[in-house]
Amino acid sequence: MLRCRFDRIDPPVTGRPVVISAGPIREGVNEHFKDIKVEPYRTYYADFAGADKNTYRWGNVEGIALSPDGSTLLCGMRNPLLGGSAMVFALRGLDEAFDTADAAGAKIIDLFALDLSGRGVSDMCWDPVTRGYLIAAGKSNGPKTDKDQPFPPNTLDCALFWWSGRKSERPICFARAPDMKIEAICRLGATRFIAVCSDEGDVSEGRTSRQSVLTVLDFRGITRGRGGR
Repeated sequence: MLRCRFDRIDPPVTGRPVVISAGPIREGVNEHFKDIKVEPYRTYYADFAGADKNTYRWGNVEGIALSPDGSTLLCGMRNPLLGGSAMVFALRGLDEAFDTADAAGAKIIDLFALDLSGRGVSDMCWDPVTRGYLIAAGKSNGPKTDKDQPFPPNTLDCALFWWSGRKSERPICFARAPDMKIEAICRLGATRFIAVCSDEGDVSEGRTSRQSVLTVLDFRGITRGRGGR
C-alpha cells in the first residue's frame, strides 16, 4: 500500500511516498476467509506459452474508499465472492501504519458482504454530494473445470450502485452497463456529475476495443423506489 501527498503543482506528488507491506493485511483477510469458509479465487488463463491452466489469484482488492471522517478505509474485493455477494473489509490504524512504516498497525475491524447481484467491486468512493458510496461493480471469469469446456466467456455486465454505508442497507443499482468494463468511479468535485473510466480492450482475451474510455454522467442522487434521478 502506498500513501503520498498530491498538490496542484508540477510535479503534483510532493514529499516522499510511504509504502507499507500489505502482507499482514492479507494474512488477516485469510483468517476471515477460513472462518467463513471462502475459497481463494482461481481463474482460467490461456498463458502465452500455450499451456491452458487455472491460476491461483487468492483475491483482488479493486476499490478503496476512506470513511467521511477519515478513520476507516473500506476495501472492496472483486474476487472471491461470498455466496454471490461482494466482500468488503474495513481497516483502521492506517495513519499509525504509515507513520511507523509498519503494516501491523493496520487492523481489520470488520468484513461483510454487499449484494451487487453477482458482481464484485471494481471501484468505490465516498461521494460528498449524496453522502454515500459510489460503487462500480463487475463480474469476472471463473476457472475452467473441464478440459472440454470452452474458454469461460468474459461476461462484462457492469453496473453502478449507490450505498448508504450502512451494512443493514442494500446498495441501490442506478445504472447498468452490460457492454462496458468499468474500472473506476468518482464524483467530479462538488458538481452534479460523476465520471467512470472503462477498459473494454484486453489483448489477452481477444478484445480489441478501446482502452481507458472516460464517461461523464449526471447523477444527483437516489429517489427511493425510483432509481437514480
